[in-house]
Order: sequence, then structure tokens, then C-alpha cells
Amino acid sequence: MLESLRAEREEIVKRPEAMGRQLSSVEKGRLRKLFSDRIDSFLDAGHGRCWLKEPAIGSMVAQAMRYYHRKRYTLYAFVVMPNHVHALVRPHTGYTLSQVLHNWKSFTAHEAQKAAQASGLLIPKGEAFWQRESYDHLIRDEADFARVLEYIVQNPVKAGLCEKPEEWPYLEIAGALENEASGASPSAGEDACATDAYATKTNRRRNALTN
Repeated sequence: MLESLRAEREEIVKRPEAMGRQLSSVEKGRLRKLFSDRIDSFLDAGHGRCWLKEPAIGSMVAQAMRYYHRKRYTLYAFVVMPNHVHALVRPHTGYTLSQVLHNWKSFTAHEAQKAAQASGLLIPKGEAFWQRESYDHLIRDEADFARVLEYIVQNPVKAGLCEKPEEWPYLEIAGALENEASGASPSAGEDACATDAYATKTNRRRNALTN
């Protein structure tokens, strides 16, 4: 299914490229719907081996994401789901979103092997732990920020993993993160001024998801 969705994405993107123009508003809408609705529904159904639901691995990924909060990026919220991760993040000056994601993925892929072994689990070696792609959305305004934040908070409930967001152990929002990170608190209105923040979704490796 993911290969089909990827092919559909390529079809949407390549047409305007071939015509030497930007994506139209209709095409942008199709992309948003493709990745916000169909892929999320596929992931929330719990396909694949879902290594991230293992406590040792899920907690390790959450800790890794917190590590550079207020140093390299501001992490407004994140949720570690059984087979993917959502994050609302703003890279700081000198760091790009791709660098932040690469850091998360490379470190956690390595540590997942050790965490799995310590728990008596076996993750096949030599296979990518994460998908190569991440699906990112640039936050446009305060309303968009609020919508994405609410989606992240409600994702475990929507997927049927718990009845209330606070019951999911790998969900955190800015207030909780502030208690664990050094550095000054955000200035007034910083969380709402999110036009340089990104909503990003990083999925477990493709062949596991399609099992």
C-alpha cells in the first residue's frame, strides 16, 4: 500500500515540475489529504511488527527526542506510536529539519538494537529501522499549529491505544518538556508564532509496515 501511495505522490509532484511551475492549491490539497488521511489511517491500524510499542524501545525514542530540546530545536509536542512518530518541532538557527530528523533516526536505530537485545527481542540486523522518507508539513499560522497539536495529542486515542491522551506513556507536550530541559522558558507568544515550525511524521521501516 505504501508503494502505491508513494507512486500517487510522485504523480502529483512531477506534473507541475514537468510544466515548470509550482504546485497549485488543488495539488497541495491532494498531497495534504494523501498523507494526512490515508497514510495515517494505514499506520494507526497497527500494520507491521510495531517495535516502538515495546517499552524499552518506545521510551528510548522518547528520551532521544527530548535530548536536544531547547538546544538544537524547540519540541512543542511529540508522540511515539507503535509504528511511527509525530512531532511538532522548530529547528533553531544553524540546524535544519533534515539534520534534526537524521540525528533522531540514526541514534535511535542504533540504540533500538541494544534495547531489543536487553529485552530478549530480535530486530533483524542489516535492515533499515526507519523509512527513508519523513512526511513534513510547514505550519502556516496559529490555527494550523493548534490543529496539528490537537492531532498529535489525540492520535493514541484515535488509534484505539488508550481512552485518554494522558494514559499513553510516549506522549509529551511543551509544558512537560520544559520540566526536563535546561534553558529559558519560551517567550510570550512563542508557541503560537509557529510559521517556522514543522509537523513531521517518521515511520518505521517500509517492509515491516507492509507485512
